[in-house]
Amino acid sequence: MNPQPLRAVPNERPRRLAELIRPEFCAELYLPPRDNPYLYGQHCSVDGCERPGNDLIVESRRLCQRHAQRFKGASVSIEEFLAAAPVIAARSQLTGLPRYDLTATSDATRDELRLLVQSIHDGVFALTFSSKRWNALRAIYASSAAESLLDVDLSAQPAPRVATASGKRFQRFLQDTHDHLAGVQASRHDDVWPRAVYACFAKPMQGRPPGTMDFTTIRLPWLREAAKDIAWQRMGLEGIAPQTAWDMVRDVMRFEQWAGERLRMPRDVTRRLLVDWLIHNRAAVPPRALSQGLSRLRLFLDHARVNGLAVSSDATYLAGELAIRGQLDSPPKYFDDRELAQLDARDNLARLSDYNRRAYLVLRHTGMRTSSLVHLPYDCLRVVDGAAYLTFFNTKRRGGTSEHTIPISTELADVVGQQQRWVRALWAAQQPTFLFPARSANPTGARPANTNSIGNSLGKWVRACGLEAGDGQDLHFWPHRLRHTLGTQMINDGVPQRAVQDYYGHASPEMTAHYAKLLDQTLRREIDAFRERVNRRGKRIEVIPAGIAANAVLLKERIARAKQTLPNGYCGIPIQSTCPHPNACLSCDAFLTDETFRPVLVEHRTRAQEHADSAAAVGHDRIVEINLADVAALDAVLTGLDELAVAPVADDTFDLRDVGGAG
Repeated sequence: MNPQPLRAVPNERPRRLAELIRPEFCAELYLPPRDNPYLYGQHCSVDGCERPGNDLIVESRRLCQRHAQRFKGASVSIEEFLAAAPVIAARSQLTGLPRYDLTATSDATRDELRLLVQSIHDGVFALTFSSKRWNALRAIYASSAAESLLDVDLSAQPAPRVATASGKRFQRFLQDTHDHLAGVQASRHDDVWPRAVYACFAKPMQGRPPGTMDFTTIRLPWLREAAKDIAWQRMGLEGIAPQTAWDMVRDVMRFEQWAGERLRMPRDVTRRLLVDWLIHNRAAVPPRALSQGLSRLRLFLDHARVNGLAVSSDATYLAGELAIRGQLDSPPKYFDDRELAQLDARDNLARLSDYNRRAYLVLRHTGMRTSSLVHLPYDCLRVVDGAAYLTFFNTKRRGGTSEHTIPISTELADVVGQQQRWVRALWAAQQPTFLFPARSANPTGARPANTNSIGNSLGKWVRACGLEAGDGQDLHFWPHRLRHTLGTQMINDGVPQRAVQDYYGHASPEMTAHYAKLLDQTLRREIDAFRERVNRRGKRIEVIPAGIAANAVLLKERIARAKQTLPNGYCGIPIQSTCPHPNACLSCDAFLTDETFRPVLVEHRTRAQEHADSAAAVGHDRIVEINLADVAALDAVLTGLDELAVAPVADDTFDLRDVGGAG
């Protein structure tokens, strides 16, 4: 005989819960041990202070309530405060220490409170509690006059006065506890799946699975059962993540809600209905989201047919309808030089907290995904023979998460070291797990930061700084654009595509090829911006000569940059030729430059003049002659650039084909 759920036998609750409570929690007042991070918390950073440092966190330092009050009125840095802060004497042994009142007017309430304190102590909820928060929870019982938290409507509680967020978590825990004691277990055949049902399919480092999967929104019984079966099969057989399965179910829900009375039986799912659904969404849903939603719906219908549902055989989407090719083939978006200069400006970076600034710098200079950032191990840094390497997990790779190691600069290694010291100071009593742990509800530091939290913090920073995009509009920031930016820079700097693929851990060269497309766009914008250059004599050179196709010039530019990179301009020599004087460009007719290189040219002229003056002072006539020749050549180049900036002169144009360098 199956036992009844305890919700139906309230008199059973106290007796059954009491069986789970250990003796040390059977008291009217519970004083937690000082090494428990959940009920006591991390200690105050002031030497000799034993109170919990849960009231204020400044940089990586924690302060108790009494020291936090003094620090707020001190107007000094946290280091100066800690150096001089006295230990505040307690009026009694319990002053300022957490204590938990377990008294109650009924046995049912008392046993629930004892079980909750015991569960918090054991780390079931992974949060740091306090006496203040506990008293707010007790107020829920008092204001509702209920013996059990399960009988309280938390939505009717005044949120600022009581701990409603914790109350919801405790409600779920108590219900699970009662169900467990009654022998009631959640099943995949239920219409509402708690996370425990599909937690076994969750993939590490792929984000938390949804809290619940509620299928009751699907009104048609046959469709609801099909959604449950197919979601379960795909998680179990195909290995998809629970969130992916739930996204598919939600697409089915939206489709059913839109179809209304047109959808009553499986045979009502026809090609005509699917086409109408596509047309309905095309104007309102972004192309990529629409394509993904259509693909999930088609997969669901394919599985439904295999499972025996009488769905029309022509009820599907064609490949062209899923791809929406013209809109999905656009290359990834990156930040141009002007946008990057704003993001990297010292004054703007100073407006970020230390934590967020270090997160930005790691994303900026490694190009990793935010999911990889938040799962960076605490000991991710390796230094071998003066070279620094960063080890992280590639969280989006075929075959599952894999470990990946990349070289980094010594400057970025210093940033990582600073973050390691910050983590160590904030969770001094624990062994750190992650380099970027969550900063709240994380008593032991064992929970990684949330990717959305990182992205939202950086997005707010960009808006607060008033950064502008290249078109003058507000800069649209999301962290993944930094990944596209670094990939584009590497391709533009001539790094082989295979090396970029290995650096990013791409499974196929096609993924890396997106950044190669961006190279052409970058070069085309440069050519459009500076359609004329000057040679070493200061004569104008047409970048795109008359009668030459722009694509041919673009191809020549790509190959020339890969073949010869100059600090002060471009090499215009034909790609089939070799350079007879690669270190004397100012005397070469193939040398070309434009306004973008003016700062380098001016610096070169200044340095050459200084060398000539120094040589003249000691009588080195040959060195004077060489450097003055460079000064004269640079004066001609700079004069030519000045004339370009004023106005082009038609009859003073030197054609690129005059030096045999036509594309």
